[in-house]
Amino acid sequence: MNLHYKIFSLCTLILVSLPLAFDDAAVLALDVSSDLLPAPELVTRIENELAAVRADYPAMERISARPDYMPGQMIIRLTAAVAEEFIAGNHIQLNDLNTLYELESYDYNQFGSYHVFLFHFAHPYNANVLSNLYSVVVGVVYAEPNYLMGDGPDILAYVGESASGYSFRAAWGDCEAGCISDHWWVFSVIGENVSFNDQFGSGILWTDFRAEPDSGIVPLTVQFTDLTLIGADGYPQWQWDFDNDGIVDSEAQHPLWTYYEPGVYTVSLTVSADQMTDDQIKNSYIQVVGEWLPGDVNEDDTLDVTDIIIMVGLILDPDSYTDYDWVLADMDTNGLLDVIDIVIAVNTILFF
Repeated sequence: MNLHYKIFSLCTLILVSLPLAFDDAAVLALDVSSDLLPAPELVTRIENELAAVRADYPAMERISARPDYMPGQMIIRLTAAVAEEFIAGNHIQLNDLNTLYELESYDYNQFGSYHVFLFHFAHPYNANVLSNLYSVVVGVVYAEPNYLMGDGPDILAYVGESASGYSFRAAWGDCEAGCISDHWWVFSVIGENVSFNDQFGSGILWTDFRAEPDSGIVPLTVQFTDLTLIGADGYPQWQWDFDNDGIVDSEAQHPLWTYYEPGVYTVSLTVSADQMTDDQIKNSYIQVVGEWLPGDVNEDDTLDVTDIIIMVGLILDPDSYTDYDWVLADMDTNGLLDVIDIVIAVNTILFF
């Protein structure tokens, strides 16, 4: 859920949203297009090219595009007479524009003689283009995008006829005021070919990783993927500990590991580069079960009403149970626990 609050400054209504979540391709398409809404083909192209970059350089998954303004929103100030007319629903030109561009709602605030509205549209429009369309209306003092405050990680894009460029920015240090430090990674994409061109900025080493799958039956083979953001000279070194026993199990960047014993495993990754070291520990990250009767949550070798009661409790109060319990209760082994698992368990008890 986005948390937002309104700040009124210099008679302008500004919406600040923290944290922000946007679709990267849609945001970048707005940036590189001068259209009110970017063409779907452009959005799809950018989406595919970002996926190609992140497939070759998974750490870029951690950086998202940050728009300068809220797509589909616009701040508009009206004269007193036009504001009164608009609120009463009698301003024909504004009503026509709002119908054409599907205005969903608006917020209104008056500061003395200033009448300021925040328009919310049904589509994530390019607010610069939209503002120009409204600015020419008689009685509009100004129209402008609903600019976002602060700064943060971002992606910049250039999309040409046959080639594209993407610059990923990690940023940190008082970003609400503008970010003290940053580091950039620059890529080019031609067709399906991705090239790493350059990196520059402040030194950075932020360790992270993911695993697929993170639960299953023995023997469980897991693909670990390093997501560490590395902005440093020298060749990085990776040290993985897949069972938290203090012994380095792999020094590969993206290792494959097989668990042969049931249990819940804590995994750690330590990365070193240019005299910097950082680690990431994920407790109870991998859940491995041996041969078991599906749904036998209490492990008494019988699927019965007691297990059904436990499964209902898992759904109603998941925090009171372990991830291991969830694996045991997952009747259809799809990684989720829901009513379908209970239905399967009940049918199993009644008819098998």
